[in-house]
Amino acid sequence: MVIDNQGQAVTEAVLILVIFLLVGTLVSNQFKQNQLINEIVSSPWQRVSGMLQNGVWMSPSSGAPFHPSQHGRHISSRGEELK
Repeated sequence: MVIDNQGQAVTEAVLILVIFLLVGTLVSNQFKQNQLINEIVSSPWQRVSGMLQNGVWMSPSSGAPFHPSQHGRHISSRGEELK
């Protein structure tokens, strides 16, 4: 009777492993087809890249006008006169 229970436990373990592998394969295929990992990883990096390049939390192309080098400034060796 003990031998029969051991065989049943092995059979159930194999079936559970097959189910896990099947679910894992299906999830993996969905992630590949919909490029979900690409969206999860690249979307936040667009804003981080904009912050690194331009100093604003926007994508690099839309945040370029807000970069400090785009502000209208002038340089004078004498400085500003006191008023």
